[in-house]
Amino acid sequence: MLLLGSKTLARMEKSNRTSFQLRDQIQLPSLHHLRTQSSYGSKEVPHIFHVAEPTKVLDHIMSMHSFPTDLVSDVRDILSALWAAPTWQARDLAFRQFTEFLSGRNLPWTEATAITWLASMIRDGYAPSTVLGKGSALSALWERLQPQSLAKRLFLDFIAGLRRIASRNPITQALPFNPLDLEVIMLALRQPEDQVSMILCLLTNSRWADILALTQESVEIISGSTILIVFPHTKSSAQEAFRPDHIVLIDFGLHLIPHKVLTVIRKWKKKEPGPITSLTTAALDKRLARIKPTSQQRQTSPLVQLRDHYTAHSAKHFVTGLLWEWAARREIPVALVALMAKHKMDWEAPAVTVRYAPSMVTVAQAFQTHVATNKIFQMLRMWIPAEMKGTR
Repeated sequence: MLLLGSKTLARMEKSNRTSFQLRDQIQLPSLHHLRTQSSYGSKEVPHIFHVAEPTKVLDHIMSMHSFPTDLVSDVRDILSALWAAPTWQARDLAFRQFTEFLSGRNLPWTEATAITWLASMIRDGYAPSTVLGKGSALSALWERLQPQSLAKRLFLDFIAGLRRIASRNPITQALPFNPLDLEVIMLALRQPEDQVSMILCLLTNSRWADILALTQESVEIISGSTILIVFPHTKSSAQEAFRPDHIVLIDFGLHLIPHKVLTVIRKWKKKEPGPITSLTTAALDKRLARIKPTSQQRQTSPLVQLRDHYTAHSAKHFVTGLLWEWAARREIPVALVALMAKHKMDWEAPAVTVRYAPSMVTVAQAFQTHVATNKIFQMLRMWIPAEMKGTR
């Protein structure tokens, strides 16, 4: 480890006149009066998230900004959620030790003095792992304590703290369709274009917005019993082409493509460019909300809270649940669940490799989407037989 000599330290001391002064930094104002002089009257502003008490370094960061007095405590609580209490403690300790090192030598807060402090610990016999821990703690604080980056860094930390707080609460998810209600759902849609869009939504395990994004070029009738769909983009990949989870081969097996599906797609492909349905997600939500769901027993994670009514996302939640059940019985590969759900992950064949495939049908078959869609089709035939009827 290269140690800095007396000449280097002398130059650091000389730069003290123009550098950011530590002694000005470490005089932290008390924020107690901000708590009591608020719109809540004489009472202390409550800790709405019940997190660990703010740490000294967080007090320092807070002192470098101005907030409305009645929100100081709430802002500090959210920022406190950025790191766990032990992490805050370790960084508090590193902050205190570094500031004491600088204060005793009248040195500024710079990258060079940070290196000097860490090097001196090595010289004093501290284990490299201990010094690395101190350096890592100081590195995490570095940008947060630099005047030129304070505002942006604080905003990012605030959002990160909110995200951690939100993760402690149950996730609200759409109530999955009960198959007993599928017939009622199809009747509520009324228009053939809307009904076929729902069938495609179920068969491809898609969000309603994914179906709305389809273009006439996105859908290709391959044979009397297969349809290829290449989604232009999905929620997790607005600009990423050739993603394997964009490509789905709908396989009706020994059956023909349902007559209604075939008719609507053929008419749509002859029209001017536009979505297959004019029913927006918001409009679909309103229609589905009017349907009283058939009660169903469903085991779910304690981290998930289900809505009490159907939404546009209920279709995807329903089919994804079926895919998980089939994967649990080893009827389909587990990876196919994520692929059909169009959730971003590192696939065995990345997008750059998919570009070299002879056809998108080959890609869809390689990933076995036709197996999943055929199983979904067989299920739909049981619950909405009229919609699934094909004609020769």
